[in-house]
This record gives sequence, C-alpha cells and structure tokens, in this order.
Amino acid sequence: FSLFGDALEGGDWEVDGDDAELYACDGSGEEGPAGAVWVTDGRSDAWSVLVHALAGGEGAQVSKLSTSILCESLDADSAGSFTVGLAYNEDTEESSLLSVTLRREREQPGEEDAPEPSKKPIELHLNGTRVCPDVGRLPVRLDFEAELCWATAAPEERRRVVLRYNLAEVGLGDPSAGGVPGAHVAEGSKEAAADFYTPGAHYQSAQVLYMRCTGTAKVRPLRLTCCAAGA
Repeated sequence: FSLFGDALEGGDWEVDGDDAELYACDGSGEEGPAGAVWVTDGRSDAWSVLVHALAGGEGAQVSKLSTSILCESLDADSAGSFTVGLAYNEDTEESSLLSVTLRREREQPGEEDAPEPSKKPIELHLNGTRVCPDVGRLPVRLDFEAELCWATAAPEERRRVVLRYNLAEVGLGDPSAGGVPGAHVAEGSKEAAADFYTPGAHYQSAQVLYMRCTGTAKVRPLRLTCCAAGA
C-alpha cells in the first residue's frame, strides 16, 4: 500500500463518498510505517469507500482474505468506523458477504443512562457480531486472516467464515506498527466464526473487495492479500 497512489491512478481501486483524503506514506519520515493513509472528516452520516473489482470485474470465490491495518483514530461523536469486506455486487452496504469492522457500540433508541460515546470502547465485529469487546487504546494494529467456506455440496451446508486475528496497541514510531505481514496472526491468534452475510441471497462469487470509513477517522491499510479458491 505504499504505492497506493499508483494503484488509484491505474484504476485498480476506486474511491467514492464524502470528504476524504488519501495519500501514500513510504515510511521514510516520522509519519509512521509505509502504507496508504486514509483520513475522513464528517458527521455520523458521512462515508467513504474504496472498491477493488475482483478478477477484472468477473468476481471470484475468495478463499482467504489477509489484512494488516493500523487504526489511528475513530471519532466517537461522529460514530467513526472502519470496515474491510467482500461484496457480491457494487452495493457494498446491502450486498456484503464478509465484513470485519472496528467501531463503538451504537446507541439504541430510548436507551437511558448510556455512557458518553467517547467512553465506549472500540469493538471488533465480524459480520455484525461482536467478537472483541475492547480492542484497546488507539493506535491499534489489526492483523487478520479470514477463511471463507463456499459450501455448495448440500442444501444443509452453510457458508461460513473463520476469522483469526490479533490486536496490538502500538505507537506510530514503534517498529511493530509496520512489522511483518501475518506475523501477529500466526502467533497466538484469537478465532471467531460466523455465517456469510445475506444468507438468503443467491450468488456464487465475490465481485468486489472494499474498505469503508464512516464519520471522522484515520486509518492506515498496510497490506492486503486476497486469494481465490483453487489458486
């Protein structure tokens, strides 16, 4: 992702949404490790999404998605969040089949005595289910591997995703902020599982890989690998 500007110019990734700043950091200065730096600035209804069409738009049955992300800030008052996911068409909100999200617990209508947003911890969610109630103090590095099972042999088989992940509080100048891809996942990782999103929809492949920010946030995608079944 240190060459992210070239990828944008080449059309490998497309950006859409509200006010966002995207630039590449080569890791040579004091700004932190090499990667794409993504800054969004908006209210809770603001959003920005980066989309990559898989297999030139033909789609693929993705078997593994591996990612390293440095989450530097998620504004509480604007409900800042960050998501990495796969979708079966370009509507990444309505057609997501995999969603790994960092966000705070949302306020429920009519909820009384709820803590202030800034006092709520940032959680890790897999397909809408909380798998870690507190990721720690930001900046946090998230390394994960998501293995997808496209069960099609029998009607009773469910499409499932297994998530192996590690979270680590880091400083931007800490060598572990960049680190070796996958190293944190391989050593003492935690595990969670969930069904694919949108189980009633009919699709045989993921069409797009996406990253999405809402509200005001600053994240640094460091590395991302996507493998198709049989590859």
